[in-house]
Amino acid sequence: MVNRSQRQKLAIAWSVLILLLCTLPSKSLPQAPQMGLDKLVHFGLFAIFGWLWLRTYPKQWRKIWVAGLAFAVFTEVAQASLSQVFGIERFADVADALADALGVTVTIFIMMVRSKQHHL
Repeated sequence: MVNRSQRQKLAIAWSVLILLLCTLPSKSLPQAPQMGLDKLVHFGLFAIFGWLWLRTYPKQWRKIWVAGLAFAVFTEVAQASLSQVFGIERFADVADALADALGVTVTIFIMMVRSKQHHL
């Protein structure tokens, strides 16, 4: 069984992975074969983010939700900054931030509903 410390390390590692993926030059990343697949990837990354953090701190859903929303915005601001300051080919996209926010929100909602069902 995985203890809280191990879950926390995994959640931190996943958060760092998201940050790395969102700040790598776009040339380093595979191109999405279909329009919209990029948004699905963003949704999935942040859905897993929400799941990992909520598994680590199950009673802290509000803080995790706010942190997930802030992290979504931060990753887009970081991309815009990298592009403007360092000339790295990354661009902020509001639709990416919305997909990120939706991923963390939907996951937390589903987990909260499931949690309440198990306590009935």
